[in-house]
Amino acid sequence: MPKREIGFGRFANRRNEYIMFISTETRINENSKKLFILNTLLWSTAKYPYNEKSNITVTDTIEINLVKEYAGVVILLLELLNNASSTKCYVSKNKFISIFQVMPI
Repeated sequence: MPKREIGFGRFANRRNEYIMFISTETRINENSKKLFILNTLLWSTAKYPYNEKSNITVTDTIEINLVKEYAGVVILLLELLNNASSTKCYVSKNKFISIFQVMPI
């Protein structure tokens, strides 16, 4: 697994949580094709680091050619937070996960 420095002696990892916000103007329901596409894109993003044996972090762009509508995703910090400190969740003393926002592109 390649190590990627993310500052302060910490490295990016493969164990993260991902969230995708959907506009209130987007009309979807459980049987919607749009929901299926966005859900598939979110799951593919979450599986990407393990499948590719790569670490990802904020501002990474991931090419996922699942549907013609989206070429992939950009990993962002959650827009609703003022700083990144709330996005870190420690699972042990030295291991943590980050919560990232997934934006389809």
